[in-house]
Amino acid sequence: MTEEWKEKELQQLAVIHELRQRQVDPSAEFVEFPQPAPSQLALLQIYTDVLDENDTARATAKRISDWVLSVPGRDICYDIASAYGDVLHVLFGAARQFSSRKHLEILADLTVELANLPDVCNDTDKPIVFEEGTVVVQPGEKIKLHSQSRGELWSGLPYVASGIGNDLRSGPLQFHQISGNEHDDDQLPSCKSEDMYTNINTFAALIARQDLPQASPLASCVGFAFATFAFMEHGPGTNYYRDAHHAIRAAAAWLVIAGRQVVAAGSPSTKNSHISGSLWEAEGGTDAVDVKRLRFWRGRFQHFRESGRLSDQKAVDATIEATAALDDLIAAQG
Repeated sequence: MTEEWKEKELQQLAVIHELRQRQVDPSAEFVEFPQPAPSQLALLQIYTDVLDENDTARATAKRISDWVLSVPGRDICYDIASAYGDVLHVLFGAARQFSSRKHLEILADLTVELANLPDVCNDTDKPIVFEEGTVVVQPGEKIKLHSQSRGELWSGLPYVASGIGNDLRSGPLQFHQISGNEHDDDQLPSCKSEDMYTNINTFAALIARQDLPQASPLASCVGFAFATFAFMEHGPGTNYYRDAHHAIRAAAAWLVIAGRQVVAAGSPSTKNSHISGSLWEAEGGTDAVDVKRLRFWRGRFQHFRESGRLSDQKAVDATIEATAALDDLIAAQG
């Protein structure tokens, strides 16, 4: 699977690189089947090494940082912003494609290690200019992406948490375009779209279970779980309910992997406002994750297990695992 994923990623990066090359040089000849540049091969090798367990997450984070900072000097198609963009392109591509728990744990650990890297500064005697000249980092200043309030490399880890949130809020059907499938409301979406949604939720849950400090740019990941639970909490006649059976495995992953963190995130003491579905609200539910809400979720998993709507045995098994996790969480509430 690693080699198959690597080949697809290289194809996509090669197309992106060819487009950038023609932006830099409009007279450049169009290449119908571009080949990846050496810089892109180097980036994919960094990811391959960690996924194959030939390198640690911490060492890989440092290698990625070095690549982002050095590649603009070797490849005119890159500046710091586009190099960072390719890092995220590969990271999210892997987190959506890999179903292996081992690979997703590696990617989650790598993401946390990226956020733990020290901020980098312009240690040259010249300004660093990127994002088409809109960002100028003077000597001695921290390198920060222009459009983010917390855009520092690396303590801000820009776009990662927001990217996870966008994926979870958009639901499984968003992946039809990515996986090359068409959608027909009268037909089940492909298992691939459901797999991708489950994978990105599992990746986020594996980050959340690490109990990151509130100052971490990844601390908000656990709050996005409620976007996934919303698919279970809405009733018939809503888009959420229409697609809910394809989000069951993703919701189960949160409870099995990071159930304690989900409960803590929904504690009334956090004063957070989380998505509540129409069915839950009709039962007088609040934003809090208390015993009543945990029991409501338990009932929803049972509903879908008995509905005949689940796509395969993996989804049925996920409802059983989620129910066991919920029983433990309910018991822990006393």
